[in-house]
Amino acid sequence: MELTKFINNLKTVTSRRLRNEFQEQINKHV
Repeated sequence: MELTKFINNLKTVTSRRLRNEFQEQINKHV
């Protein structure tokens, strides 16, 4: 298992999830 690939995948997934939650928060406040 390539550690760098795993870390990159984790970063993309986390950033995507954070972005989605951020959008939801914005939509709630608007």
